[in-house]
Amino acid sequence: MKKSEENSEATVWPYSSLIMFGYFGYNTPGGKQLFYRTMVAMLLFVIGIFGIVLTETTLFNYLFASLIPISVSIFIWSYIKYLSVLDDLSKLIQLKAFAFTYGAAMFIGFTIYALTMVTNLQISPIWLILAEPVRGVVLGVVARGYE
Repeated sequence: MKKSEENSEATVWPYSSLIMFGYFGYNTPGGKQLFYRTMVAMLLFVIGIFGIVLTETTLFNYLFASLIPISVSIFIWSYIKYLSVLDDLSKLIQLKAFAFTYGAAMFIGFTIYALTMVTNLQISPIWLILAEPVRGVVLGVVARGYE
């Protein structure tokens, strides 16, 4: 975040990195570490997803399947570390977005569950990943409220 030149009280937020990537920018405190940690987590997640689909060996399926919760654990750990270096206002904005996204993830997850039970279709929980773009939008909206 940076102060605008017209009004020393106004705060200008990096909306592109908030909405697209979910953080206050690469060059902010903790930004580089968050970027690298989440890229490792995303790589493990993608390897896990594609590994499950592409392998037929049970042992490898278990190996690739274990990468998914490991990658999510890395995401969680990365954001805990990131939140610890943010100033109070930035931390509040992130936490409000996380709270909303938790609700969105619950909504998406239980909707998938209900549709699976009612229609007998196999709907992949991978759709829970839609909660992340929701968090980006909420970050932008919440940050705008603090300009």
